[in-house]
Amino acid sequence: MRITETELCTLDIEWYGVDRCGNIAVFCSSGAANVPEFVCESMERVDMLIDFFDKFPRKSECMILFEPSKKNPLPRQVAESFAGKGLFYYDSDDMMGKAKNVAVCQKYYTQNAYPLSPLKLDELPRAIREILEKQRLDVEDFSRAECIEVAQGEVKHEPIEFTDEKGNRYVVP
Repeated sequence: MRITETELCTLDIEWYGVDRCGNIAVFCSSGAANVPEFVCESMERVDMLIDFFDKFPRKSECMILFEPSKKNPLPRQVAESFAGKGLFYYDSDDMMGKAKNVAVCQKYYTQNAYPLSPLKLDELPRAIREILEKQRLDVEDFSRAECIEVAQGEVKHEPIEFTDEKGNRYVVP
């Protein structure tokens, strides 16, 4: 099933991409960033990759590229979890106070962590490789890409249906 416009604007979509060197990166949209067409096409593929990488073992030490909060250890834990699996980790949160950017989809993702021993596409099982082969980004090497611009996939507008207090049904295209 295709990812809906509502899901793009409300879910923190975790998606994966591959650079020209065969490195793999994970991107977290925070419900506020562009998501490429190859991701929008199928929530099932997104879920399959998430399930696979959730179970993937740690294989690398990593470098965190932001100052961790002492009050909230979760961002560091997330970064270490992804990069520890050999994935480059990008997030749409630029730490600039999103309140200024309400209702604006961010087109840039910033690298928050990287593995010292990157996982390569050819190390993965065939079924996962076949999915990721279709998720190539126009990036030479994630290890040299601090910031990546991502074009938004095609957004399918869904009609909004509602019923007023008198029972009248309305559809807004």
